[in-house]
Amino acid sequence: MTLLTSVLGSLPRSEKVLNQFKDYEQVYRNPAAVAVLEEEATQAILNQERLGLDIVNDGEIQRSGYFSAFYDSFEGYLPTGIAGQTLLDDGRYWDHHRGQCYRVWEQPKAWGANPAWSKYGAVIVDKLTRKIGGFGKSVFYQEARVMKKIASKPVKLTLPSPYQIMRRSWHPIFSRDAYPSQEQYLEDIIRQYKIIIEDCEHLGVSVIQFDDDIITLLLDSKLRLLLRLEREIDLCVSSLNELFSHIHTAKSATHICRAIIHKDIPWSEANFLEMMLKNLRCNQFSVALNDTGADLLPFKHFPVDTHLLFGVIYSNNYILESFDIMFGRLKSVMAYIPLDQIILTSNCGFSPYARARKGLTLVWNKLSQLVKFAAVINEAGLSEKEIVLADRACSEFREQHEQLLKEELG
Repeated sequence: MTLLTSVLGSLPRSEKVLNQFKDYEQVYRNPAAVAVLEEEATQAILNQERLGLDIVNDGEIQRSGYFSAFYDSFEGYLPTGIAGQTLLDDGRYWDHHRGQCYRVWEQPKAWGANPAWSKYGAVIVDKLTRKIGGFGKSVFYQEARVMKKIASKPVKLTLPSPYQIMRRSWHPIFSRDAYPSQEQYLEDIIRQYKIIIEDCEHLGVSVIQFDDDIITLLLDSKLRLLLRLEREIDLCVSSLNELFSHIHTAKSATHICRAIIHKDIPWSEANFLEMMLKNLRCNQFSVALNDTGADLLPFKHFPVDTHLLFGVIYSNNYILESFDIMFGRLKSVMAYIPLDQIILTSNCGFSPYARARKGLTLVWNKLSQLVKFAAVINEAGLSEKEIVLADRACSEFREQHEQLLKEELG
């Protein structure tokens, strides 16, 4: 048995890449801009292979944002001008960052010079149709094409979940002519995703992972009063399972993210994670956890035929974890899940946190440490003595990282 390593999703992007999205409407139609995105994605893939990661991706470098790549691939959306939105059934919107509910959103804005979905959100006002021009198929297809062209190792494609897209962009007034109900909109998202899955499996993608950062809003007790828990979980899980049943050659995966939410209910008391684990039908599962032992209790329900993508390094800081820290995290989850069901990764994607000038190097160092730790486990097993010895051998590397971090903070 070999303990594998994988990038979870996003990686840092340089200022050069971010600058390409200033001309937002034209970025995917501009060959020079596309070349810049593809060049940095290529370098990210090659860096992962150089470090020794077993499953690689392009770090979502070629998309405007985590979920906005779906908007970029289809006609039918208008920008809202509201950051961090989740639209509720009555048309009010929920602010992820403050954990507050605001007035009914009143009027979609006309296209501006820079309709940046990832910053300002969108609402669906017309039927989904593929955009003509640019990549021709979708932003996701472009990512898969570049990954398969460059990588010699298995590649993973990450996609925003259908439920997340629906909750972010369906409005009871402005969407009703195109989609009278949330369920009808969700059904069409699934239909479009099935085409994307077929396209990307044809290219040879090894893992197709759907990410969701909206279902975890149900860890906020105030929002629990506004949404029906069972219905929301059913919409999320059933839509994912329908897509998983359409994946034939790749591995299916789910990542549940909790990075951006205002929350006051621990995982272990929320119930919904247990409900999801019992009903999801995917090959791999991950959830962004922290260090509290109680957070691991829901894993007693973990399916025996599923692999856990478990984060032993954390993406929300630049601290280089020692082997001892990673080993402690690994042992804590092994109380519920055996080692042969685990794949090592970070607890969440890196892009939202990699704003430092030296963020690229600092993140590559963390991923390098992850690969080295897996190698020790693969060679020496779960021997604490061998892990301590291997950790000492990496002391110079950690000192160099700490010096780089001091320069950054300075």
